[in-house]
Amino acid sequence: MLITTFSCGFSSNDFRISIDHLPTFLEVIKKKEEIYWEIPQISLNDYLKIVEGHISFGVLRNLFSVDCIKLYGYFKISNKDINTLVFDSGLEYDTLSLYDKKFPFQKNKEPLINRQFLIDSAANKIGKNKINNYVFFKQMPDHLINSFVCTEDPLFWNHKGISPHFIGYAIKSNIKDRKIVRGASTITMQLTRNLFLNHKRNFLRKIEESIIALLIENYYSIDKSTIIEVYVNMIEFAPNVFGIYEASLFYFGKNIRELSLTEILVLTYIIPRPIHFYNALKEKTKQLKKNLYIHLTFYSKVMLKKGVITQDELLGVDYTINFSKKFGELKLN
Repeated sequence: MLITTFSCGFSSNDFRISIDHLPTFLEVIKKKEEIYWEIPQISLNDYLKIVEGHISFGVLRNLFSVDCIKLYGYFKISNKDINTLVFDSGLEYDTLSLYDKKFPFQKNKEPLINRQFLIDSAANKIGKNKINNYVFFKQMPDHLINSFVCTEDPLFWNHKGISPHFIGYAIKSNIKDRKIVRGASTITMQLTRNLFLNHKRNFLRKIEESIIALLIENYYSIDKSTIIEVYVNMIEFAPNVFGIYEASLFYFGKNIRELSLTEILVLTYIIPRPIHFYNALKEKTKQLKKNLYIHLTFYSKVMLKKGVITQDELLGVDYTINFSKKFGELKLN
């Protein structure tokens, strides 16, 4: 039996929800400060029917599978203290066979997702001319890979597309701050969203994003190096600036192998807010200096703790950043 992870939303009150297309229902049970939810033994087809009419990814619309999947999750806060939050979730299935709807139960007829499919999808999304300077995983410095993982998805190498720990941490942060301050998207989920979906925040899109991420890692067996490779080659860093190769030249006038640890960490700061960062950098705003200082300090210490940089490299983080001529020098302290 394969066990991986999945996320689902729920209310804090006792309830049951009947979903038209499902042969059973989502059941959520709340006892004091504990919540447990489960959707037992539902076929992939039934999940796809939930988002039917709202599917953005063409390949997903063509899938057919009667193999059953079980989803479950657990949420607990001890003594009403958010710092004691415990969260876990999972997905279980014995087998998972996918077919093209036009050729049900015929071998080798399912829509194919492989490395080249992802690269071609990235080229189509950002423009084929933008993919000309594609950087392969083996060409990327270790600090570049490690910094992206530490800042975007700390358990990237361990999860199977979705991280229950990351989901729990996001829920904890959002409840503590009483607003959405952190998402729970892994790098695989972010890649899925950037390649195939829109950026609207809604439950249906999150279901589709989760299904595709799980299939990419668990059914199509896309390796982690390919996932992060395509991801860093297509994400946006500024208006009409996509991928790590262009970002390195645009912001620092350097090849990626010439980037310092400080410059790499600056690029990781940009990822969630490329347009905002670009405008703030032009103005050299106080808020940017403050936030970037915190980012460099926090994540350089995270990288040290994970053993991917040395103490000397930590001490070498520079808070005076020399950007390309377009932007000039930025002093953070």
